[in-house]
Amino acid sequence: MELKLIATSTSRGLATKISKKIGVPLTKMRHVNFKNGEHLHAPQETLRGCDVYIIHTFKGVLIDREFMELLITVRAVKNSAAARLVRVVIPLIPYMRQDRRTGKREPITARLIADLIREAGADHVITMDLHSPQEQGFFDILCDNQSPRALFEEHFRPIIQKSKKFRVVSPDIGGASKADTLSEAFGDLGVDPAIIYKRKVKNGNSNDEIKKMFLLGDVEDADCLLIDDIIDTAGTIKKAAFLLREKGARDIYVAATNPLLSGNAKQNLIDANFKEIVITDSFYIPKRKVLPCFKVLSIDGILADGIIGAHNAKSVQNLVEV
Repeated sequence: MELKLIATSTSRGLATKISKKIGVPLTKMRHVNFKNGEHLHAPQETLRGCDVYIIHTFKGVLIDREFMELLITVRAVKNSAAARLVRVVIPLIPYMRQDRRTGKREPITARLIADLIREAGADHVITMDLHSPQEQGFFDILCDNQSPRALFEEHFRPIIQKSKKFRVVSPDIGGASKADTLSEAFGDLGVDPAIIYKRKVKNGNSNDEIKKMFLLGDVEDADCLLIDDIIDTAGTIKKAAFLLREKGARDIYVAATNPLLSGNAKQNLIDANFKEIVITDSFYIPKRKVLPCFKVLSIDGILADGIIGAHNAKSVQNLVEV
């Protein structure tokens, strides 16, 4: 079965790098934007009987519209182009933070998103660093949750080797296992985890606002790495940085998979005065939001290995978040 790669209109950058890694050219696509706001997306090459991987990332301006493009592309490839297998490679799946009810009559939108991808015709989803690993259970099709941990390990090991004392810190209880796993990888260097617990208070119809934060762990005279799956408005990690400094931390680093950088994120990151912010290219960052302390690591190699492994029916356990 022939392997084919497709890039949506928002994913050309990452998709081109993956294409070069695998040695398979991107399939020609037709993209049409109509004056009434509708859009059309269709392959311009035969895909009949092929194993097709649709690579999709977001630019963040019109996430709902960009997600609709993915669904249209999946349906075109499955039904009109008669591909045998349709696999969606989507490093960041939108709405995954809406994975439970936190108030009365709220929907679990993450499950809806999973259902839409399946109903469009996808047979397999390859994603990265889901907000909660158990969200794989929302999918009735195979879902591989790959991890960027190896990239972060390689980048931070030389930094930790030069540090007298280092801590990997989760900015919330939900990410505790992530901090614990990464600190274990640096166990030979004496790195321990720390966790920040935050108590929230509801603010009318807006999102939850942090009321108070508590630190579990010793960070005095330590360099710290805040690890998270998403930087959205950066409000949480800004307050986390302030708390760590109150407790005696020295240089503070950030590692995050998905740099959404919404709203006042840039100013919050400036105010937090991080030594370095390490992110991936899972999400498009406009130049006006880029800071000198940013270090972007590419996930092209991880995704390419996942695609090759899936196509050849080989184990991808070493790439998957567990």
